[in-house]
Amino acid sequence: MRGGGRGPPRNHPGRVLLEEAWRASQPLQDGGTFGRELDGPPLACGLRAKTRARLGDGVVLVKSNGVPDYDVPATWKGYSRSGRWDGNPNSIGEQDYLFAFPLVPGPPGPPVPTPLGPVGVAQNGVPFYDPRAAEGADAVQIEAFDACCGHPDGSSRYHYHQFPKCCAGASSLGQLAATQPGSVAAALRQQLRDERPSPPLGAAFDGHPIHGPVGVGRGGPVRLLRPSFRGTTYVEGSGDLDECNGALGPDGVYRYHATVYLDGDDVVPVYPYILPAYRSRPDPRNFPPHALRQMGITYDGTKENLHRRFRNLPVATPVPDDLPPPYE
Repeated sequence: MRGGGRGPPRNHPGRVLLEEAWRASQPLQDGGTFGRELDGPPLACGLRAKTRARLGDGVVLVKSNGVPDYDVPATWKGYSRSGRWDGNPNSIGEQDYLFAFPLVPGPPGPPVPTPLGPVGVAQNGVPFYDPRAAEGADAVQIEAFDACCGHPDGSSRYHYHQFPKCCAGASSLGQLAATQPGSVAAALRQQLRDERPSPPLGAAFDGHPIHGPVGVGRGGPVRLLRPSFRGTTYVEGSGDLDECNGALGPDGVYRYHATVYLDGDDVVPVYPYILPAYRSRPDPRNFPPHALRQMGITYDGTKENLHRRFRNLPVATPVPDDLPPPYE
């Protein structure tokens, strides 16, 4: 490994993630460092968003209380996309999240199935979930969501199963405008006219960034990217994205995409919504033992080690030029 001179090249996945998805306080330069802190204003629910992100030893560490950085619109009770009534009684509660993912993702390999629970994290510290509800059914079809496309589960964990309209990177609109009828659809149509791919919304636990729905299609123009699923079945080559709902961009960076189509003023989420599987091996410290068994990953470390590592991590950490993944 070469020691900490230049930062990664401009199109390097880690650099894209640091400079765009996590909006570092200063650009990553020679011997650059990374540190991000977010303290949101008090929300109507009486909570305050808190997120910290740091880089050390080739790993991005994100500590968050899981509270969104916008006032949650009205309610998440209502009818699901399939017309099923969902009287979700849960409320948003503060969490003690500590997530880790590699600055440089590992090599692409066979898809690693995502477990239930957090599979990635948005810029605001709110976790992304995969397409499934707790009982394994399609969450977007059987559950209701607030106007920002989030809701809390039975453990009071607010999260996203689908394109989060109010999250930074979703559109150029603020949270209030994003909840107005037709506003996000209009913003996405303008983005398509301007041929502007979606910026990052956050990252998956394998280190690949998660972007919004607009990108460069297979050998074609900028457009709403199409997943390669028919219903919930993957059909290779039928869309722009692979079985993990991602694609390698023309700049050589692999990205996951939140997928939607536009129906008038409605932004309709399309299965698998964000990601149903990892393209590279995720950092195992994000998961409980039963989830690791489901994914077929062996790991003998502990979450507590990660917490100690975060507390002791200096804010200024040199970034080596060539970083291997933090696992074999």
